[in-house]
Amino acid sequence: MKHVPTLLYLDVFRFYDASRSGLIEALRRLGIRVVVANFPFHHLSQQDDICESLINLLDKEGINPDAVISMNVAGLSGCFRRFSEARGLARAVWFIDSPYLFTNLTELKHAKVFAASREFETHPEASIERWVPFAGYDPRRPSNDPEANIGFLGTLLPMVYYITRMQKGLVGSKSGHVKLDARFFERVQQPSFTTQETWKASDQWALPAAEILNFASSHHRIRTLSWFEDLGLEITGPSNWQAELWAIHPFLLKNFTVGSIASEKAMREYLSRYRICLNIFHLQNVSGGPNFRSMDAASNYIPCLSQYNEGCAEIFPENVAAVYFRDCDDARYKAKQLLTDASLRQKIANNAAEIVSEGHTFAKRAAEFCAYLNLKAPSNPTKAPLVYLHWPAGAWTRSVVTEKQVEDGTHVVIAQPSLPPSAKPKNRRPLWSRLARSVRKRLSADHLAQG
Repeated sequence: MKHVPTLLYLDVFRFYDASRSGLIEALRRLGIRVVVANFPFHHLSQQDDICESLINLLDKEGINPDAVISMNVAGLSGCFRRFSEARGLARAVWFIDSPYLFTNLTELKHAKVFAASREFETHPEASIERWVPFAGYDPRRPSNDPEANIGFLGTLLPMVYYITRMQKGLVGSKSGHVKLDARFFERVQQPSFTTQETWKASDQWALPAAEILNFASSHHRIRTLSWFEDLGLEITGPSNWQAELWAIHPFLLKNFTVGSIASEKAMREYLSRYRICLNIFHLQNVSGGPNFRSMDAASNYIPCLSQYNEGCAEIFPENVAAVYFRDCDDARYKAKQLLTDASLRQKIANNAAEIVSEGHTFAKRAAEFCAYLNLKAPSNPTKAPLVYLHWPAGAWTRSVVTEKQVEDGTHVVIAQPSLPPSAKPKNRRPLWSRLARSVRKRLSADHLAQG
């Protein structure tokens, strides 16, 4: 029986989204069987146990990988390193998110490390072998004319949860008790915040610095989106946006629609609707390079209006292959300029598509990683199968995924809850109920004082 090269692909994601599926599908088209192991984010501190159970499942299923690629920190454990070394498996780690989301990266010295963000170079615990920017689909022009102005697609972290946890301040391992004032918020917005000290809420519950930084990053995202709310902005994202917007910026609720994009087909249909693709970088990657959305826009001949990012501008030059803004006035002026100038939109889109086509497609990245991992693709490849493993309830499970589900993006699997179960307050009323009760008590106290 002919051997099918097998790549074990370790990742941490809540949804099998269009950007990740692009790389996976490109590998499959090279004849590489991809085994996706979707790690639960909130159990990364237990990676040795999770990896041991993964190895047991691989043996039980008769899956013998030829190489391993870890996206971000999924599977970085001594247990999995020993497994890889014992079987002679080449290993690579590709950080598609900022390294500042992660600490205790000592296992990286045992693998080839690549990063999509150049900010990795300033991380005190790790160094990279090569800057490998993210990628996009083979560029293809939309088959229909746009019908809406500005589209933004993205996720939002549970800010209300963190506001509730932090409302009485935080206790830092170096700073002691700190109030959540303007100075602290400025400090949180620096990527290095996550490497400086550890933090606890007033009830001694540990709050990872990376999650606090993500909280600030979500604020930054909403503040930036508010600049475009009267310019035909449409926001698409998970349903949790509704509660977060209601608490933080309810005026954007009229701009929001629940939705997810999990396949190439869905991404092309989504972006073809807009004249402009809006891109906002996370605070963890303010200068390190392109993100998903900048590549998606170029792949679909949609001009990208983006927050300025030095590494991104290195690939998509300013006013040539992307339009960048620095502040609110600049953003609004350039949005209006793009919306009224079809020839400018076409120029930006054409140049960006050419750049992706020449060097930043998923097909090119797949071939590069096969070379890095000494993974020999067949000379006459046929599309290889996909094996999908996930951890929905504390144990590895093999999903039955049909090819139709893969192509339609209908096999979205939640790999972990929005919050760790142990972090949810026990025997507590819902937040809205507690707020209402607090208001009633205050009104009653005022009434008694006036009486």
